[in-house]
Amino acid sequence: MRGERGGGEYGGKCGDSPLRGQSPRRLLWVIFVLMMVLMARPGWGEDDPAGSWEGIRLERMSPGVGGAVGDTVGDTVGDSPLRGQSPIAWGQSPTAWGQAPSGTVPDSLGVASDLFDLLSLDSAVFVAERGAGGVQADVGIRGATPEETVVSINGASVNDPQTAHHNLDIPIPMSALESIQITKAASPYFFGQGAMGGNLNLVTRRPEENICQGKAAYGSEDTRETGFYVSRADNEAGVNAAFEERSSDGWRHNTDARTMAASSSVLWEPTSNISTYALAAYGEKEFGANGFYGAYDSKEWTDTTYLSWNTELRFEDWTLKPQLYSRRHHDKYILDVWRPDYYRNDHQTDIRGLIVEGEKLWKGLGILTAGVNAVEEKLISNRLGRRGRDRFSSFVSWRAYEDSARGYDVFVRLDDFSPYGTKVLPGGGLYMRPMPKLKLRSTVSAAARAPTFTELYYVSPANVGNPDLAAENALNVDAGMEWGDAERDAVTGGVEFFERWSDDLIDWVKDRSSQSAYVARNVTRTVSRGLEVSAEVQPARWWRLSGNYTLIRSDIQKDPAVISKYALNHPEHRAVLRAALFLAAGEQDVTLSYQDKSGMYSEVLVDATLRYRLRPDCLLFLKMKNLGNTSHEDFLDSPLPGREFLAGLTFDL
Repeated sequence: MRGERGGGEYGGKCGDSPLRGQSPRRLLWVIFVLMMVLMARPGWGEDDPAGSWEGIRLERMSPGVGGAVGDTVGDTVGDSPLRGQSPIAWGQSPTAWGQAPSGTVPDSLGVASDLFDLLSLDSAVFVAERGAGGVQADVGIRGATPEETVVSINGASVNDPQTAHHNLDIPIPMSALESIQITKAASPYFFGQGAMGGNLNLVTRRPEENICQGKAAYGSEDTRETGFYVSRADNEAGVNAAFEERSSDGWRHNTDARTMAASSSVLWEPTSNISTYALAAYGEKEFGANGFYGAYDSKEWTDTTYLSWNTELRFEDWTLKPQLYSRRHHDKYILDVWRPDYYRNDHQTDIRGLIVEGEKLWKGLGILTAGVNAVEEKLISNRLGRRGRDRFSSFVSWRAYEDSARGYDVFVRLDDFSPYGTKVLPGGGLYMRPMPKLKLRSTVSAAARAPTFTELYYVSPANVGNPDLAAENALNVDAGMEWGDAERDAVTGGVEFFERWSDDLIDWVKDRSSQSAYVARNVTRTVSRGLEVSAEVQPARWWRLSGNYTLIRSDIQKDPAVISKYALNHPEHRAVLRAALFLAAGEQDVTLSYQDKSGMYSEVLVDATLRYRLRPDCLLFLKMKNLGNTSHEDFLDSPLPGREFLAGLTFDL
């Protein structure tokens, strides 16, 4: 369950208030037709003049340790270069040996209003929404639950110990993001306990250039978006600031929403051997949670504060990387706004952590990486009481030197998580190139997850926690190959097979023969196995066709007399096909996505985006979602919007 943030009456729109205005569909269709006419001139994809708003990278990473990012496939919209230097996160950094074939997703900050827009382009990432615009969203990788998927900022996990639901509640504006790194498979070495299915690492944008930009957009259901990004830098230091706000009347009763996020960071590099970076971010959400926990006019408010400080000290053959971070999250939930005292949740969670990583280079032999990670978690809740726990981890890895033919990486992590004792989590991987354009690789890695406070202590008429829950354990194995060179070949792609064994999986179950509450229990074993296929064809500079497909089959050993609430709530088949045209006046793309939950539903959604350069420093865009007006939902009795439009501008100031 979600919670609320202290006392006081509810605010904002609520109850049976009507929607404020109708969708401006006729005007948006006129804009759509006009842009199609203006863009119907083939060109050679000039560099995007508003390019510094472009280029959030969505990268496939391996579950290994230390080192540089491997090859990526594709490029950003308008072929705009990656801002700044390496997209590797501060602190713990992924390696190249397990790099999978997908890479940079051609999308832009000016169009991508939320993380859902970008993550939905990867067929192995399932983002389940209860509210449009990512306002209520859970993310899982390769069939893992949200609790088994870690979301981190610059390498530091920000998963809420109260509950992992809504794990995309991130206080970072889209304009402040540099890249999104996706690790598919257990990845405890970098991101700590819980990364059983994978990790999403959000790498923030460092102030390394002088720019000032703005954004404004308007769309269906009276949706309004505004934002700006400012950065100033010199030879030694830089500072930036970002802000975005979004509001909508909602597509049905009690689905109105308002979100805000702001961040600022400072970079100081007095010498070539010292680099220090500080980040502060704050975000708020307020939304109608229609039907979230029953036939009530529910409302929810959240606010999140995030602070971090990272330093990198570089010497001749070794590097030291200390990192401090803190996250405070308030969550207020009212079941019925007409009776605010009938049922309400108030939660405040705090996470404070320290990561210290050292890396030693032995010439001719390899790289040794070792470090420690200490985390404190606290909760104050009217439903769960006052709770707290600590965990301490140590890790070590050895990476042999990579060359054009082969390489390997091994690691082990020790997690001491009160009150669940010490977990030993080993892993490793290797790759080889039998031919210049063919790469073979395989990985194996273990992970563990402690229960959330909700799974342990929550009690309501519908859900009952279990303080005797054991920790989950998982073992991941995958193997694959990729072919082609993204910079030289017109055809690239890859195939990957994976399997995950999970013991003591935590799920909410209830007896089929009664109306009893869901109770948190450890399920004996779950096996998930699957296949990922990706390909990209670019016969000319002015157009590209790319696609990816994921098949996941899961078997769960449980009592057939019980009903499962969250486990295996993933599509069995998911495919994404994307066509992009780079024309003289701008770019346009069409995305077709298909997903099938065996025995529940299947759906096909079509989205399109047009971009038109009004002038060198101004970009006009039109974003259209669910063009077929398909009825769809990710959760039972939580329908999602039909056809949506958003038109706007990004511009330099």
